Amino acid sequence: GILEEVASTLEAGKILKVDVDANPQLAGVFKVSSIPMLVLYRDGEFVKSIVGVASKDEVQTMLAVQ
Repeated sequence: GILEEVASTLEAGKILKVDVDANPQLAGVFKVSSIPMLVLYRDGEFVKSIVGVASKDEVQTMLAVQ
């Protein structure tokens, strides 16, 4: 999938998938309102989120945010 493809090109960092049905506590922590949802944290700080299906370009652009 798109996330696996993008993850394979990362020099640093990780892309993690979470099953919110199996992990409802994390869904609450990250304020998941709809799925799919991508959440970007850098150095422990929230940077950006995308709700809904994202293209490879959108994911790469999200990861490039400073």
